[in-house]
Amino acid sequence: MSLGEFPCANHGTRFLGAAALTQQPHTPFVIAGVPFDGAVTNRPGARFGPEAIRRASLMLCDGIHPVFNVSPLTYLADAGDMRLPNASPLTDVRTHIEQHARTLMAQHHAVFLGGDHSVTLALLKAAHARFGNGEPLAVVHFDAHCDTWTDHFGEPSGHGTWVYEAIEEGLVDPQAFVQIGIRSAGQREARDFVQQRGGIIQRRGARGEHADRPEPGDGGLRAAAAVVAARTEPDHRRRQVRSVWAVLPTVAPELAEWSEFFALSAKKRSAAEAGVKCVSTREANDLLRDADAFLVRIV
Repeated sequence: MSLGEFPCANHGTRFLGAAALTQQPHTPFVIAGVPFDGAVTNRPGARFGPEAIRRASLMLCDGIHPVFNVSPLTYLADAGDMRLPNASPLTDVRTHIEQHARTLMAQHHAVFLGGDHSVTLALLKAAHARFGNGEPLAVVHFDAHCDTWTDHFGEPSGHGTWVYEAIEEGLVDPQAFVQIGIRSAGQREARDFVQQRGGIIQRRGARGEHADRPEPGDGGLRAAAAVVAARTEPDHRRRQVRSVWAVLPTVAPELAEWSEFFALSAKKRSAAEAGVKCVSTREANDLLRDADAFLVRIV
């Protein structure tokens, strides 16, 4: 019996109540679960992640967006959970994941629900084979942990090594690798691994007096990225990584002054993370109010 055939994975709940892929095989978008947690450090449970996400999604009713008034259900199907080996080595499990992912990516734009983070390397290999055209991929990595360890407590691979492995194997371009939200403790070599290779690390919370404050640019950064995504067509050609504040004025000229403002505040935030006290309490409060005003302007 494979892991996907256990009751915990072989359930009838589908994301947003969408049709099964077998019922809607030509849909452009697909959700697939990767119920694996054989490489966790302390406690299992990530194998239940796909089920939990699907159950939570049912609280969204029909999935109609409250602002844009659109629903993904017409374009979305749920492929269920991957059928994975139960007690095979991690390399074998990753081979199965990559094969499943390649099949889905060949016909659909796929979103995968994990699962511990060791599954990411296999998904990247599948994406590289499908979209890389011989070139490494760009990655935006949202996480609290850097996942750049060179080994897994003496073992060659685990849930916290996939970024290191992906860069070493040439699957991704380190200069086009962005980490957002990193906040965990760790050796400097691991924490700064991506940045030392030309990537960008957007850490959660600056060191020093205002470490417990939300970063003023976080909400603005997400809003600006959403505007850029909405007003541009996907371009899979390899390009130099650019700041969203440099791109925003070209697609939304009415937001040019805001772009200049946030670009300046980003420099201050970087200085604060480096331990340079460059923002007073009053300035920090002003930045937060301005960020709120920008979000209101976008919405």
